[in-house]
Amino acid sequence: MSRDDPQMKIRLPAELKACIEAAAATNRRTLNAEIVARLVESFEPSFRSRFDWRDPAAETHARLIALDGPAAVEHALISMKEQMDALQHVARELPSLADEIRRILASSEVESKKTE
Repeated sequence: MSRDDPQMKIRLPAELKACIEAAAATNRRTLNAEIVARLVESFEPSFRSRFDWRDPAAETHARLIALDGPAAVEHALISMKEQMDALQHVARELPSLADEIRRILASSEVESKKTE
């Protein structure tokens, strides 16, 4: 599943939504992944085989816990925080980098016009 997949809104009784949320937590899936998994499973096997509805984040989390319990999860969280910090740094730098690229391109265009 990707964020580009079609979206739809549905109405659910509160009790059904609570059951789906509990199942999603038990299966370590997002609410969306749980709903998609249950819908796909309700169809014929030949139709089901065309879908890959696994939730990679939940699978990664489950693998980490299985590997080394809380220590592995803690290590992964620290690693993810470091990666997020690095991404935030890059995001802060992007506007100035874009300005620098525009300046270089403009300078390059001026130079190429001089040589024509």
